[in-house]
Amino acid sequence: ELGRWLKRIPDGETGVRHRWIYWQREMLLDHPDMELDPDTAPLALYQWDGVLIRETELVRFKPQVDPSTVVFETGYDQAAIASYATFRRLRETGVIPEGVRFQVCLPTPMASGYMYVSPNSLEDYLPAYESSLMTALDSILGAVPHDDLSLQWDICQEVLIFEDYFPSRQDGYRQQIFDELARLGKRVPSGAELGYHLCYGTPKDEHLVMPTDTAILVELANGCPFALGSNVFGADRKRGRDVGRRRRLVGHHRLGHQDAARRGHEGGGHQIVDADAHAGIGGQDRARHAGPAHRHHAEQL
Repeated sequence: ELGRWLKRIPDGETGVRHRWIYWQREMLLDHPDMELDPDTAPLALYQWDGVLIRETELVRFKPQVDPSTVVFETGYDQAAIASYATFRRLRETGVIPEGVRFQVCLPTPMASGYMYVSPNSLEDYLPAYESSLMTALDSILGAVPHDDLSLQWDICQEVLIFEDYFPSRQDGYRQQIFDELARLGKRVPSGAELGYHLCYGTPKDEHLVMPTDTAILVELANGCPFALGSNVFGADRKRGRDVGRRRRLVGHHRLGHQDAARRGHEGGGHQIVDADAHAGIGGQDRARHAGPAHRHHAEQL
């Protein structure tokens, strides 16, 4: 029984969301202002050992469309609000212990941008999608009491950009990513918990890039809290490859392992959100989801 140690339960990403952001691609394909880009090669998605997972045709804004006027109905607010109603009911009946927070996990604009959008439209897409995502977040914040909410930003494509995984990346990508993560973090009010999930992506349950060390994750973790104006940050690593959590994170090549473990529980302010994003109540009455998730779904990206 984990009830007395349980701090938060994630919104389960079930149903149409079971492949993480793939449902956003379907939304883009159905959007009246978007179309497939015949002038751009599909994105070839390889995993770390060279196996080709799939090739994905990319979308662009239609000619004559002003991207600044485009609104994307992400659906994340409707999903979270529906799941919160189930969460409350389960808590009121004692299935979920008192004091446990409702966790919502959201992708960044770069997630769908780098996976599904043509480089020819990416620069215009990112602010348009971010605006729509912030509208969804505001709806969630209006429906869920802040002291009942944990908000986690899922950081995958940013990690892959640092790894130079995609066919191209913009000059100044580091600062662009830090600025994005800071903007997203600042939209989460102080009464709610804020977390960042750093991930290498595991479609087919294999990393897209097999990390050789934790240097990139350390760089991301070190950069964001200072852009936020806070010296506390939490990073949730997939598959147990933990990065020590400190007021300023450092790599294990700079700390002895025992020292890193000893210092790993320092911090305060914004609370790390370390539950897996791919399990939880998901709008269904599942008492068994009061425990942590064991794995990501086989198809995430």
